[in-house]
Amino acid sequence: MKSIFILLTICFITISCTPDDNFETLSGEVNVTLNIDEEFKTLLNGAAYHEIYEITRQANIYNTSEITLDNSTGTDLYFYTFKPAMSYEGSQSVIIVTKELSENSSNVRRVLTTTYNFTIR
Repeated sequence: MKSIFILLTICFITISCTPDDNFETLSGEVNVTLNIDEEFKTLLNGAAYHEIYEITRQANIYNTSEITLDNSTGTDLYFYTFKPAMSYEGSQSVIIVTKELSENSSNVRRVLTTTYNFTIR
């Protein structure tokens, strides 16, 4: 009986930890050059599907680095804003993961990893 419990536990853990390979994964890179104290803002929405945005790697030195929602137009618009620390000169990078969900469910349809490379001069 004890060996059956252990076997069932192993099977459950294996099934639980198996990744869902039914979605597409993409990656991209955006290189941005900013002047000292200049702000960068970009629209993240790009698909007709519901999307979830997450910063998975944050810059080390910054004044603002955030994802915000603006629905003042009646449409949910998500923006990413980056502003380096005051008088900072150098390089920083941020990774944002976008999960696109299927239209009528919460299943992930596509995962897009975007690396923003900032050069501040």
